[in-house]
Amino acid sequence: METKIADTVDTTENYKEKLIAAAKIALTHLLVVIEEPIITYTEDDVSSDRLKNSVQTKKIAVFDYLDILTRIDAEQLSLTEGTLSHSSQGFAERNSKGR
Repeated sequence: METKIADTVDTTENYKEKLIAAAKIALTHLLVVIEEPIITYTEDDVSSDRLKNSVQTKKIAVFDYLDILTRIDAEQLSLTEGTLSHSSQGFAERNSKGR
């Protein structure tokens, strides 16, 4: 069976829509981590190492949340504008850092 370019684009758009939906679910999970209190007034709270680790985890979660949100917005915009990047380069070539 021959694959038409229009079928491939439609499939890519469907995959992007599914990926966006999954990313939104991931954001809700990250939000749970971000909203968790660091200090729960138990004996474990007094450990400075535990506090540092908790703060670092929250920081990473916040930045991940913002990165994912920015990427979702960009992908939704590309879907609404109908712009899909069709490049002759492969994944590794597009994502290499000039090495």
